[in-house]
Amino acid sequence: MRRSLSILGPRKWLKPSSTCTNVYCFVTNPPLPSNPNGSANSRYLSYFAPQRRQQQAPDPDDPSNLLKEDGVSLCSQMWLENFKEPDKTATSLTSYLRRFELWVLAYQKVCCDELGAYVPRSSIQRSALENLLALRNSVLDDRFKWGARLDFYIKSPRDKTEYESLSKRKIKAILTTTQPTPFQDRIVQEVLLMILEPIYESRFSQKSFAFRPGRTAHTVLRVIRRNFAGYLWYVKGDLSVVLDGMKVGFVISSLMRDVRDKKVIDLIKAALVTPVVTSKVEDGEKKKTKKRKYQKKRVLADDEPKPDPYWLETFFGFAPEEAGKSPQWGHCGILSPLLVNVCLDELDRWMESKVKDFYRPSKSDVIWNNPEGDADQGNTSWPEFVPTSGPDKTRKMDYVRYGGHILIGVRGPRADAATLRKELIEFFDQKYMLRLDNENLPIEHITKGIMFLDHVLCRRVVYPTLRYTATGGKIISEKGVGTLLSVTASLKQCIKQFRKLNFIKGD
Repeated sequence: MRRSLSILGPRKWLKPSSTCTNVYCFVTNPPLPSNPNGSANSRYLSYFAPQRRQQQAPDPDDPSNLLKEDGVSLCSQMWLENFKEPDKTATSLTSYLRRFELWVLAYQKVCCDELGAYVPRSSIQRSALENLLALRNSVLDDRFKWGARLDFYIKSPRDKTEYESLSKRKIKAILTTTQPTPFQDRIVQEVLLMILEPIYESRFSQKSFAFRPGRTAHTVLRVIRRNFAGYLWYVKGDLSVVLDGMKVGFVISSLMRDVRDKKVIDLIKAALVTPVVTSKVEDGEKKKTKKRKYQKKRVLADDEPKPDPYWLETFFGFAPEEAGKSPQWGHCGILSPLLVNVCLDELDRWMESKVKDFYRPSKSDVIWNNPEGDADQGNTSWPEFVPTSGPDKTRKMDYVRYGGHILIGVRGPRADAATLRKELIEFFDQKYMLRLDNENLPIEHITKGIMFLDHVLCRRVVYPTLRYTATGGKIISEKGVGTLLSVTASLKQCIKQFRKLNFIKGD
């Protein structure tokens, strides 16, 4: 009987013998077809041979081995730690600069802005990770230079330029004309923002808005409508000069109040000190382009993002004029708004102390009379209503800041507002070296309408019916007099925005 192997047919298991080792053979009656080359037998034998998986050893040079944690969870941990201890001075931020997860997350965010689509971490090529690791090491070793034009550690995925083969004329144009922010600079800015933002968000005042997550122009308008009822005099301030730039020494000293990490401070200082080339191309060097009579529809490239729809441009076109200006300090980029709030945080703290000292409750104004002396006490059912009856009035003040614009409401005589304005002028002169006068800080009455963030703040007198229970359980109804704060969009500013968007023409 011929011993053979087969897949089909009745089978009988045999024990391994000397002729068949390490393979369990079975016998079948029909023999295998003879093959002079023996390819069939070898194929069946290879099918039943035990297949051992060869586990490849991990590559020690692979940058993905450094990704031990998710970048988003690491950022969440940083936010939680800083809000648990908001008064703790940050001294060991270099350890976060070493975390490669933050650099990959910053690369994903910058690529999303550049390409218009999210780039998953699994789809990032190894070459990009190696270049990103080289950028991180250059920052840690103090070899990184802001505003590089020709030498890059990492380039944008859309940048296909071969800088080594450029002509002298093109190199000169790159070095002497205004260029967009380098891709690697934006990555470093994102990493610094992810590290510094949770530190200062836990310390910033609740009176400051703009350039902060979740605190937009709509937020400050809601706060004004809720908290500024009953104020007669308003002090407005335009501090847009601060957005243009401040002295490097003052910015660094403001940072070092809460951050004492030398490497992070040196990085920001280098970004502020490094000059920015802003020269324009001369008229003789401009390329002459011929306009086509009939232009075909432009076809977008595969990696080119689609333009924003018209309705989205219209939506962003209705931003207030105060919100239209964004600070740009040196090579800080997206760090500039954060630095503005860091520098102006001292103003917010000073005004908070003034608001607390100015508060003097009155027994007649029970709506603001709190036994504990809390300045935020008010009528929760109708916060916009303020009674005007009674010989004595509660003295109260409130303050908000939106970027470089401040608004102060004063309930009291005009002399109190004038005294506050004088103290503000002295404060700006001593702390910020800004020369302000009465024209920069005008005092306006609520009856004339206060313009702030393209909205008009005005007062409406109302006569509600007040019902209360007297002694003996008798319900008494009588007419009262009070005011409501009205916050409405300015029609003039709306028409101006409509003209910009070409919705209307003429008068």
